Amino acid sequence: LAAAALLAVDVARAARSPRPTLASEAAGAVGLALVGPGAFYAFGGTLAPPAPGLGLLLALHFLSGVFYIRMKARWVRQPPPSATPGQPAGVMAARLGASADNAAYQVLALAAALAAARVGLLPPLGWLALLPAVLRGLAGGLLGKRETDFKRLGWRETAYTAAALALWFVALRLQRGA
Repeated sequence: LAAAALLAVDVARAARSPRPTLASEAAGAVGLALVGPGAFYAFGGTLAPPAPGLGLLLALHFLSGVFYIRMKARWVRQPPPSATPGQPAGVMAARLGASADNAAYQVLALAAALAAARVGLLPPLGWLALLPAVLRGLAGGLLGKRETDFKRLGWRETAYTAAALALWFVALRLQRGA
């Protein structure tokens, strides 16, 4: 039902405009994140922990990609100041301004993952699964280049998702003492 509701958000958006909005991309990211708890339910017949934590982690991860890729797409139209060694602080500040929404999301996502681990929704080290995407988002905003090959960018995002899942399972095994 949740996935159907999220699909309805995107269908309504598509009826108004062919360009995706942040809300429709966020709905898609959250809908995609439902695969994690869904897999737990399909294999174990339950949505008990750690299923909700995996859903949260995947939602934070996929939303990280939404903000990062939107920043990269924006930079195709309006390139940010160049990132070069020894550049003046003003250039760095302008660059940060050009990626402010991305940087803000990355920091908030990491804080949410840390809070979720603290209250037991994620394994104690489960927040580490989000770290590669957050670091990619922050470094990409401060030092990254303008991206023109979005196919390659998509493959890199797939690798970040694989890394996040691998780190999630390591954290889960460490929590269980295996």
